Amino acid sequence: MRNGCFLLILLLMLSTVQAQRTYTDNSVLASGNWYKISVSKTGIYKIDAAFLRSLGIGTDHLSSASIRLFGNGGAMLPEACSGFKNDDLLENAIQVIDGGDGIFDGNDYLLFYASGTDGWLKDSANQRFRHQQNIYSNQAFYFINIGGTGKRVQVQSPGLVANISTNSFSDRYFHELDTVNFLNSSKDWYGEALSALPGRSVSQAFSIPLTNINTSQPATLVSS
Repeated sequence: MRNGCFLLILLLMLSTVQAQRTYTDNSVLASGNWYKISVSKTGIYKIDAAFLRSLGIGTDHLSSASIRLFGNGGAMLPEACSGFKNDDLLENAIQVIDGGDGIFDGNDYLLFYASGTDGWLKDSANQRFRHQQNIYSNQAFYFINIGGTGKRVQVQSPGLVANISTNSFSDRYFHELDTVNFLNSSKDWYGEALSALPGRSVSQAFSIPLTNINTSQPATLVSS
């Protein structure tokens, strides 16, 4: 009887969780023609008419408003079942520069912000950030679709006048190659091996691509 009660409670809990989640009727990919592109780093990217033609998209009299971009970035999905996951691809706002004629051709282009595969997570306990490297992919994928009216970056009115000036900021950088796995299994990967074995070295030199570093300020180094 006790096992039966436990099973009933578990089923009720699962029913409650499922009832709280909503799902789209179908994916946006279910209809239309889609063109897949990839990025490796977080940043602002530019797409011009020539690039669209290279994908097979005809740009003769192509309406600028009909260009749409979808994607959810390239960060790893949460491993916990309770973690948030988008049910479908989200449309991203883009900025289109077409000369004001509404036709995407010639030297016209569009700009969009894309999130790469690696990110920085806030570590409130240690008052710093820790990086998260996507161990499954080094590319984030986005999808272009032609049709309907695309989402656009909205023009913002000027805000308050700045009253603080600064000439420095905190920057972050990580180096992680994921080339060594001691067990040839699991998710624990490491980079260069420091070893006294033949053909190896107990020291390594790393070049950090940061310029104009303020050497009077402390730096934090974290290694594994």
